Amino acid sequence: ALQYASDELQNSVQVVTAAVTQDGCALYYASSKLKNNEQVVTAAVTQKGDILKFVSDELWNNKQVVTAAVGQNGDLLELVSDELLNNEQVVTAAVTQNGLALQYASSTQRRNIGVVLTALRQNPSALSYISQEFIVAATTRCNG
Repeated sequence: ALQYASDELQNSVQVVTAAVTQDGCALYYASSKLKNNEQVVTAAVTQKGDILKFVSDELWNNKQVVTAAVGQNGDLLELVSDELLNNEQVVTAAVTQNGLALQYASSTQRRNIGVVLTALRQNPSALSYISQEFIVAATTRCNG
């Protein structure tokens, strides 16, 4: 386990990446430097998305890290920055994992047909979180 490894090993990108790939919580035992390493943190949140709650502010707003985290746990979308709530790639990753995460997306993304369809495929109950403007536009097109 990484917690019993030497300081040298806790500072090795290769060793720490291997450890967090098996257990994202191993990130707690990585060196401070590696706790801020995009590659290492992405590997950790890919394995355990909740680790996102403990990453540095810099990585908290990193699109790659956040996309990996919400792809593992879509509910984490509730915690991300407004900028990333408006990012199609981030929101799509979240709703692919949990369609109900659509409720946390920006209104722009709740009108995005690709995002909406992905959410509905994953969980039809996501219908209640679709933007009203989207529903009106879709109805108008169908009745058009």
